[in-house]
Amino acid sequence: MLPILLTPLQNDDKPILFEWINNKTLVEFNSYFKPVTWHNHCQWFDAIQQRQDVKLFGIRQHQTNTLIGSCQLLNINTISQSAELQIRLGFFTEMGKGFGTAAVALLLKYGFDELKLQRIYLHVFSDNVRAIKTYLKNGFKKEGELQRAAFVNDSFKDVTIMAILKEDYYQ
Repeated sequence: MLPILLTPLQNDDKPILFEWINNKTLVEFNSYFKPVTWHNHCQWFDAIQQRQDVKLFGIRQHQTNTLIGSCQLLNINTISQSAELQIRLGFFTEMGKGFGTAAVALLLKYGFDELKLQRIYLHVFSDNVRAIKTYLKNGFKKEGELQRAAFVNDSFKDVTIMAILKEDYYQ
């Protein structure tokens, strides 16, 4: 049994998601930081639930049902049968325990089996070694690197592009 499950996010999850998006250290693992107001957060949450090109899930510990992160497939393109993967664990204490690896595995299964995608890709900061290891464990391959593509915490970062194809997933 996997240590986590993916579930739809509920209104009750808004406060913890709000905490995570306003945690500068946490956000800067995969994006630049910009504080978000409660009003803007609620607008985002309501809008993303309506979008047809996004499938957003909460990552919950299996035994306790505690929300420990979120993940999504976004920019779902039904013509090219592709989507972008994003994941965030919300607690530093839960990192390095395999929860991210398990969540990516479940999201890939959903993308390939349920959405019938052919390609799932992602962007990751090139210095985020832990995340890159997680993606490699799940079969992603590096496709390229965008030099100085992100400006985070007063410095430029390179961004690695990774992807996995359906036929490679099923090998």
